[in-house]
Amino acid sequence: MSEREQEQPSNPDGFERITPAQIRPGAPAADKPTRTPAKSLPAAWVGIALVLFLMLGASVFFWLPQGSSPATAVQQATPDPVAPTSPADEVAPPADAETLLSQREQAQTRARELSEKRDSLQAQNVQRWAANIFAKNTKLSDTAAAQFEQRDYTGAIENTTQGIAQADKLLAQADKVLADALARGEAAFADEDRPAAVEAYELALAVASENANAQKGLARAQSLDAVLEKMRAGKTQEQNNELGPARESYQAALNLDGEYQPARQALARVQSQITGKAFSQHMSRGLAALDRGDFAAAQSAFESARKLAPNDSSARDGLTQANAGLQQQAIARHQKSAQAAAAQENWQQALDEYQAALKLDPALSFAQSGEKRATERLQLDQKLQYHLDNQKRLSDKTAQAGAEAQLAQARSLVDAGADAGPRLENQIKQLSDLLAAMRRPVPVQLVSDKRTQVLVYHVGDLGSFERKRLELTPGEYTVVGRCPGYRDVRRTIEVKADQALVGPVSIRCEEKI
Repeated sequence: MSEREQEQPSNPDGFERITPAQIRPGAPAADKPTRTPAKSLPAAWVGIALVLFLMLGASVFFWLPQGSSPATAVQQATPDPVAPTSPADEVAPPADAETLLSQREQAQTRARELSEKRDSLQAQNVQRWAANIFAKNTKLSDTAAAQFEQRDYTGAIENTTQGIAQADKLLAQADKVLADALARGEAAFADEDRPAAVEAYELALAVASENANAQKGLARAQSLDAVLEKMRAGKTQEQNNELGPARESYQAALNLDGEYQPARQALARVQSQITGKAFSQHMSRGLAALDRGDFAAAQSAFESARKLAPNDSSARDGLTQANAGLQQQAIARHQKSAQAAAAQENWQQALDEYQAALKLDPALSFAQSGEKRATERLQLDQKLQYHLDNQKRLSDKTAQAGAEAQLAQARSLVDAGADAGPRLENQIKQLSDLLAAMRRPVPVQLVSDKRTQVLVYHVGDLGSFERKRLELTPGEYTVVGRCPGYRDVRRTIEVKADQALVGPVSIRCEEKI
């Protein structure tokens, strides 16, 4: 390393500072530029210098016309060294690169915003309601685009800004156009002007294709002629008192347009006339049925009338009369049936008929007394029949006493002549004969072997015998035989009424233990 290099102070950035030689007009040039020791700079300053250098290069690239070559650009950017100018003669330099980039970005942003607003206007079919203004807006947009291509960013910004303001006014105007179109459509529909209504609603849909009122209005307007045709037919039919066909015509109009109020009102009017006419017919039938005593037909007619006019008092009163007549008829039927059943001594049926009459009117005196009498006679009949159906029970003294009591009650009814008929008289005779037979002894013959001890339950110990005759009333008896060293024997003897003889019955102990 040379001595001079050793004296040169070190540069922490790795660069050596060079001081350019000063050139004065008319002064001899220095032989060589003198090199001075570089002073150290912070690394941040070096980085900033590098960024500025890159930005300057980029600005030169964008600022120069596209047809210029790099050599031409250098010539334009380099001043003529032969003819230096004074500060007073220098031309103002163009905008710096950073300003140009900012203007370019602003122009692009405004252009995008204007394009979006124009797209929204076109989606609202602006050509149909503001064609002239939108054409001017198109011209502003095209001019701004041309200025941008020519690097006239300031002009492009001005035109796009003006275009945006104009587009905003159109967008705000679209709401009013929609409201006015809907109002015109509604007015035209009310005036039954189909073409005008269709035109207005189509414009509304052009501005707002998803608008529900416009969609519904257009559909109603398109069917207006058909609706009016049905309305005219219904009106003619109504005037001719053809209410049924008129109702169908008005209903057909409503089917085409469910919100068409004239059709709804006409249908209600005709339906009211039809209902009133039907109501009068039902009332007439009901009153005629009351007069001839046909309460069932009257009830049906008045019920039909009430369905048509639930709050009408005349229908309600007629139904009340019909129901009362039906009730009296039913009561009379039950009374007649009860009396017939009692005459046939069918007390269960008589009781059912009296109770049915009491359900219709609990205050009926004939039904109250009839129910009591039928109940008593039914109970007596059932008791008498029970004894006849279970004759073996009458061998018991207690059962005989009960049968005698019922028999006495039955005889008292016959003596009094109260509802005494063949059935009761037959029951009295049968039970009387049965009781007499149950008290009449029947001979019973027993045989044994003289060593077996014989015992008859409820009769007594008979001892041992070879042959014995007993007199026993009808019933079942148990006979037991015992003998030491032999197994006991047991026999059951059934003694029936009016038997000539029971037996002989053998009682012997024959099996040894």
